[in-house]
Amino acid sequence: MPDRSENGERDDVGAKAAGCGATSVTRFLTFRLTRVHLALNAQAVAILKRRSNLSLNQWRLLSLLGTREIDTIRDCVRKTGMAPSVCSRVVSDLERKGLLVSERADSDRRVQKLELTEAGRSLYDGILPLMRRRQDGLQKVLDEGENEKLLSILDKLEAAAKCGGKAD
Repeated sequence: MPDRSENGERDDVGAKAAGCGATSVTRFLTFRLTRVHLALNAQAVAILKRRSNLSLNQWRLLSLLGTREIDTIRDCVRKTGMAPSVCSRVVSDLERKGLLVSERADSDRRVQKLELTEAGRSLYDGILPLMRRRQDGLQKVLDEGENEKLLSILDKLEAAAKCGGKAD
């Protein structure tokens, strides 16, 4: 049976040395990315709870509207990777909270245009400095070269995932 490491996780070094060829799933790239993703989400949610009653998806949409990177639900889907139904639900939630308004575009009634209300802009302006400090703190863990390399690696992984990746 594999030994346990200092943090209590299985250490498969002994299994590999014995010729078993075992590799713990905790070493799989997808497993590690999921753990980092969950930890980062928990950190962001804690910040949002201290300052607002926004969910993480609501903050993401609010921040994209705040920076004017999106102005339609279609843009939300494209930028965030969220399902259209999730973006629609988040828009409805933010409308109910009085943080954004949506209306059908005159040129194409299928397009729903989005805009922050004054309350939405104010909340965005209040939370943004906290989230920027969080980003700064995370980026300080890596040097500049590592940050750039990490972003490049993430771009490659995202592209591979979108293409289906090779599972041979």
